[in-house]
Amino acid sequence: MKNCYFLFGLFFLTTISFAQQITKSISGRVTDGFSSPLAKANVVVKETKEGTFTNAQGRYSISVEVGQTLVFTYVGKRTAEVLIEDVTEILNIELYEAVNELSGVEIAKSRVKSQEQLLAEYSSNKRLIRTGIGIIDTERYGFRTQVFNQDELNVSATSFDQMVIGRIPGITFRQNSKTGTLQAFLPRSNGSPFVRGPAAFEIDGVLILEVPTFLDPAIIERIAIIQSAGALARYGTIAAGGLIIINTKTASYAYNPDLVTDQARLRNNYYKTGDAKTWSESMPSYMETLKSTSRSDAFETYTTLAKSYGASPYFHLDAYEYLAGARYTDAATKVKNKIWEKYNNNALVMKSLAYLAEVYKDSKTSLDVYEQVLKLRPNYQQSYFDLARAYERNGNQESAARIYARYYNLINDEKFEVSETFAPIMARDFTRFLDQIKGKDFAQTVSVSNEEKEFRGTRMLFEWNNSDAEFELQFVNPEKQFYKFAHTMLDNDTLMGDEKRNGYSSREYLIYEGEGLWQVNAKYKGNKSLTPTFLKVTIQHNYGLPSQRDEVRVFRLYVKDVNQKLFTLAHQASSLN
Repeated sequence: MKNCYFLFGLFFLTTISFAQQITKSISGRVTDGFSSPLAKANVVVKETKEGTFTNAQGRYSISVEVGQTLVFTYVGKRTAEVLIEDVTEILNIELYEAVNELSGVEIAKSRVKSQEQLLAEYSSNKRLIRTGIGIIDTERYGFRTQVFNQDELNVSATSFDQMVIGRIPGITFRQNSKTGTLQAFLPRSNGSPFVRGPAAFEIDGVLILEVPTFLDPAIIERIAIIQSAGALARYGTIAAGGLIIINTKTASYAYNPDLVTDQARLRNNYYKTGDAKTWSESMPSYMETLKSTSRSDAFETYTTLAKSYGASPYFHLDAYEYLAGARYTDAATKVKNKIWEKYNNNALVMKSLAYLAEVYKDSKTSLDVYEQVLKLRPNYQQSYFDLARAYERNGNQESAARIYARYYNLINDEKFEVSETFAPIMARDFTRFLDQIKGKDFAQTVSVSNEEKEFRGTRMLFEWNNSDAEFELQFVNPEKQFYKFAHTMLDNDTLMGDEKRNGYSSREYLIYEGEGLWQVNAKYKGNKSLTPTFLKVTIQHNYGLPSQRDEVRVFRLYVKDVNQKLFTLAHQASSLN
């Protein structure tokens, strides 16, 4: 994405004071991913190399400055790195089994190439194949691998099996008598009949177990066949019958995971009714008492409950959410003021309050909160994104312009890093904003280059208050096929590291087509402490058009490891259920 440059008549820049050095005591527990404690796990401050070890129960305590990184290591486990934030106090870490994946490191005086070099050669080197663990150079691979390019296959075929029959030696297809699905069978590497079971398929990094009859042969660019089971340790017994790797033209190595429609249709993942439970927030017992109160007694009931539960900020947030939703306006306002008084220096609580205020159309409160969060976190890119939009919602385009200007000035001065994930989100809203302010007195000169500015469709913007939150999102399209995104350290530690380093907690998903009813589910994994995470979802219908309509929902994630239905939305329609 190219940089955006602009100049505003009233635009001014203030010097950003980044977080002062604050030393905190961090404690927690290190486990093996199955809740078993890891004794003598190493916990080290990355910047100073000072560290400690966990005790027999896996517990530790260490002093570290805000902005420094804690590194957790244990023999045979994947290393975990966590950036310490202003609100970090408890870090419960799970260390998973180490997996030897393809390295991107170039070994001196050897002929091993880095992943970057292989990516650059992919188009011209017909022996390379993209996989979920990186690009494989089949000429140097330790196991027998055959590669077939499109010109070696039947390009006039109408299905995958027709495309490869007679072109890939020994491959056969049989119908599964129980499921009715088509399965592929490969010969042994020595030519004898293959009897270990059907082959598995990997399509642009996605593993499936049946012949991809849904795939258009015209988009297949390259196919690789791995017949040796010894080469498939990463895939386990699922690939005991061999592996057929398919690279398509529509999915490059930097395939965009946010085009939900294409991802869902690429595979034969079908959602079954009942796979996600009806959303249930499992609210604490005090909510029953609060819900039974009358309008006149609401604040008094809240005050009484606060004597027992008031030490937790989430009690006050729960009370505010209920009272605002029940339209007990006076009581809700008093609770909101109490939250501000007690927690205005806690960015996680403040962001949760802002999310709820947005749901209940209290744009003034959300603006006040986001102004406070920017003061607390001037080195977080998310702070500028939130505040600019809050000014827009309050009808103050001039102030929104100043915040956008401050953000892009920090980018251009290299105070902020350009994040491949967050920069397009910011640019999309900025481009839309530029269209709105054309001709305004304070917009003297405007120039923007953004490859995403022509998007028209339904946009889902997910934001969460706690950067340590781990969860899975499942998107089910109108044909009941689904795409799943895992926001977890196990599956996406690089992404979560980028979020921490650049200070954002957002993810956008774009629906270009697939008209009809979509369903979005979530499975919560926790946030390294025993507190809930607030997830805000903004659904923007007809994005970028004068008819754009935004709907906001907030979910209190607390129940773990249960796939729950968040909402349904009608693409190109007007309802959110």
